[in-house]
Amino acid sequence: MLFSEKNMDKMFSKDNITALFSIIEKLDVVPIVALQSLILESAISVTKKKPAGRLSMKSRLSFLLTLSQVLFDRSKSFQHVENKKVAKMHKDLQKIVADY
Repeated sequence: MLFSEKNMDKMFSKDNITALFSIIEKLDVVPIVALQSLILESAISVTKKKPAGRLSMKSRLSFLLTLSQVLFDRSKSFQHVENKKVAKMHKDLQKIVADY
């Protein structure tokens, strides 16, 4: 849904957002690092393509950044090495979004 949904209204529906964030809160270190990596890769990929729907892309990037922030906050309880990895990916994503 997050990376392939074309319908922005469906993607940002209250039910989808609630379900997504409730799942994120339960994730352990490995899925958080994997998801954070996927979010960063997605942002890199879509910003290099420079799609015509710039406002739509800004909304998606903003949403990815919000998810990244939640994952980053959740990772603070992990061992130092894993937290540093997530922190670095989050920082890189912040830069991509700011530069877009």
